[in-house]
Amino acid sequence: MKLILIYFKNNPTTHGGAQPLRQTVLFVFIPDGNGMRYKKIVGNAKIDYYYNGTELLLENRSGIRLYYIYGVTGIEGMFYKGQYYY
Repeated sequence: MKLILIYFKNNPTTHGGAQPLRQTVLFVFIPDGNGMRYKKIVGNAKIDYYYNGTELLLENRSGIRLYYIYGVTGIEGMFYKGQYYY
């Protein structure tokens, strides 16, 4: 069984003098069988996550890739849109 986590934002709306709550989906996390997030959906945007074991290697954001750079202490930087960030 796959658990999908959905996060909502409550939006009060007025209808006939009453104020019912309408829920809007902010984003959806979809974990794999080990509980690691492999997909996130925000509106129409989709982010796919790729791992080496438990280390997050990259995020594919609708075709734009964000690579993580690891050092001795963990993530030490990123490579995004042709630029290195440390």
